[in-house]
Amino acid sequence: MAETTWWTYVQALIGDDSPAEAAARAGFDKSAFTRWKKGANADPAFVVRLVRAYGGSVLEGLVAAGTISAQEAGVAGRGQSPRAALRGVPNDLLLGEVERRMGRFDISWSDDSAIEYDDEQLGQLITLNPAASDADDHDPDAEVEAQQDEP
Repeated sequence: MAETTWWTYVQALIGDDSPAEAAARAGFDKSAFTRWKKGANADPAFVVRLVRAYGGSVLEGLVAAGTISAQEAGVAGRGQSPRAALRGVPNDLLLGEVERRMGRFDISWSDDSAIEYDDEQLGQLITLNPAASDADDHDPDAEVEAQQDEP
């Protein structure tokens, strides 16, 4: 038996997830996948739950399941959605495109770029968490107010 449009769509939608994982994610029994693989029609409620669980287009899912036509959905002649197209792109190509768009940023820290404070600077830091204070009578609000009053 030839694969149905719906079954092809389902396989692309769930990617590397197993039918059991996909069914659990969508909240229904995995036996639906066995029926779909054999060519059974998908119940529209199951279509909607599965597509939403995977962040797909409900209209595209209903078209793939044969519930509505592409014309009824208003997607005739548009081809597949960008999300569906991206699912078929190999990871190395996708990563390369992301790097091209964002540019290469080196966010690693070199040893000489560490922030250093001397003892005088550390003494000026304000502790706003009373639980972090060693003193029982420490009032962080008073400390902030006193620093605000300084010239």
